[in-house]
Amino acid sequence: MKLDDEVFELIRRRLKLPPDNTGLDSTIEMYMDEIKQRIINYTQQLAIPAGLKYTWSNMVIDLLKVRDFALPEVAALLGKDAVEVKIGDTSVKLGSTGSVAVETIVTSYAPELRRYRRMGWQG
Repeated sequence: MKLDDEVFELIRRRLKLPPDNTGLDSTIEMYMDEIKQRIINYTQQLAIPAGLKYTWSNMVIDLLKVRDFALPEVAALLGKDAVEVKIGDTSVKLGSTGSVAVETIVTSYAPELRRYRRMGWQG
């Protein structure tokens, strides 16, 4: 099974989505692609290392919590009175602008990502 498929299934299991509930699938895939690109840019790898499977899934779930907090599947994870999400030692207000939320998520997972970071050269 490809890593992308493993992460997708892991996210669905963590969200407790039944197999017949595919309403969030396109959103999950879109966020997976967005986070995947951020991880690749940060680590300067050509593909996401298998060791980042759980980190990748956690980052996508965090992005879902921030951007799509009103969806019933996501709201169930947060609780009805949630106003902000704590990611690592950083808090993000629900409904934050996309780039701010993604940057906050990436920096909060920097210690895990740093283990796979390669040296890059600019020329």
